[in-house]
Amino acid sequence: MQSTAAVHRSRTLGGKPHAASSLADNRFVHALKPVAAAPEAFPAAQATLLEPRAHLDSILSGVLQDDPARMAQIQQKTRDAFAAFAASSHPDRAELTDALMDYVSPSTGYHVLMNAAACGHRSIDDFVHAMNHKDYRGADGVEKYCADFIGFYRLDGDVTDSDSDSGDEAERFTSFDLESAYDDLTGRTRTLQDFLSAHAVDLSGVKLVHGVAAGNSAPYSVAVDPRSYLKAFIEKSPIVYDSFISTTSDTATALAFTGYSKLPGVPAGALDLSDTSSAANAHRRALLDQLSNPATDPNKAAILLVMDCDDAKGVYLGPETTGQRLDEQELLLGPNHVVQPQSLVYGDGFYVLSAKLTAADDRGIA
Repeated sequence: MQSTAAVHRSRTLGGKPHAASSLADNRFVHALKPVAAAPEAFPAAQATLLEPRAHLDSILSGVLQDDPARMAQIQQKTRDAFAAFAASSHPDRAELTDALMDYVSPSTGYHVLMNAAACGHRSIDDFVHAMNHKDYRGADGVEKYCADFIGFYRLDGDVTDSDSDSGDEAERFTSFDLESAYDDLTGRTRTLQDFLSAHAVDLSGVKLVHGVAAGNSAPYSVAVDPRSYLKAFIEKSPIVYDSFISTTSDTATALAFTGYSKLPGVPAGALDLSDTSSAANAHRRALLDQLSNPATDPNKAAILLVMDCDDAKGVYLGPETTGQRLDEQELLLGPNHVVQPQSLVYGDGFYVLSAKLTAADDRGIA
């Protein structure tokens, strides 16, 4: 069992990151312009025994979408889970639909706040202080964050360019009470957590895909610090998600979350992270050195996390199971799952990460 010293726990909104700061959800799609990294930025592919193209095909094959029978089974078990929760004695069972609708509505930003609540932040003040973001320190940090968050998601009505130029934007936005909204969402987050804890479907043997969003709007979104995230992955450190994880059954949908319609570039190299040979270690050091280079900007990269589930649990959210019209279909997993890095393939402008996903307590991680 890996020592907890090597465990990196996901934090909310790119605050003060550990080696793998991230939020589990990836609902906000950043408007990233696909800018490919320079080809010479990557170590030579021959530094590993894995053939990049073949390994990429292997990672991306066999995702849940390729198994209609298993998909139908998961959908049916999800319907059974909703029915069981509705028939339970949970005091807030009637609130589950509202909780789900809040979570799957990306335009409000509520999913960000629900992930923060799932991580244990009891109030917006607690959340902002824990984030320790340079822009939100000091006595007025919470008030400024609330104004910026409301402005980012336009929660107080549309703002024209002329409004923004006038300097009155923050004043207009503060009329929306984000602190009260956070308090309401905390209760709904708890209901969603209770539902997933008691009724989530066993996803063992299923391969899911998570598009890892990266960008400069981390304080208001679920974007990760890609440099830290990739560094932890290459070092094979378990990444613990304290919040929800939104995943998909297919590569195309996950890729769209990163701002791309296809992988930008061709595979340049692949690395088996269990390989401890001198060639593999040299390859690993070269990748880490490249990530440490200020000229490298992984914010512009497409990052896909492909996970083989091993005792992970979640539910399928779509019209087939919720009876609601949803903008997106996804497999939602509750907090306390662990990503165990296995291998990766990289190219000019992308990283495809292969990992095992299991429950945190199954790895002895608290």
